[in-house]
Amino acid sequence: MEPLMPQHKIVTIILAVLLGLIVSAGIFALGTMVGFHRARATYQLGERYDALLGMPRGPGIPRATEPLRPGFDGHGAAGIVISKTNQELLLKGPDGLEKTVFVPSSTVDIHEGRGLASWQDIAPDDQVVVFGDPNEKGQIVAKFIRLFNAPAHR
Repeated sequence: MEPLMPQHKIVTIILAVLLGLIVSAGIFALGTMVGFHRARATYQLGERYDALLGMPRGPGIPRATEPLRPGFDGHGAAGIVISKTNQELLLKGPDGLEKTVFVPSSTVDIHEGRGLASWQDIAPDDQVVVFGDPNEKGQIVAKFIRLFNAPAHR
């Protein structure tokens, strides 16, 4: 009596199934690792909040009390305002690179020190830090702007 399927085909099928399981397990492990690192970075953002905004740290220096809202990932810019148009800022960063920041009229929190500021408070030569998301034009769409060391022109 002849077997239903030759033995080498059975072995081939078993090896293909095992290889598929190994590849699937590897993809799952990679996804878990990436998710873990992203979650850890988001969780630790609160610990680095002051440093990200250029605020001093040390004994006797109060920490920032304004937590970041959910939805902030790593996109942003820091630098000096070169120019300001209706809804855009051109920033020159510490690395000398220029970045364009699009500022939607109603979705941006603008802060100066511990208080609120407005779009009109931003002027050329101001130092700012911007958090947001990239758009298809290569701009950063601002969600949060913090002004530092505003010149005495106000």
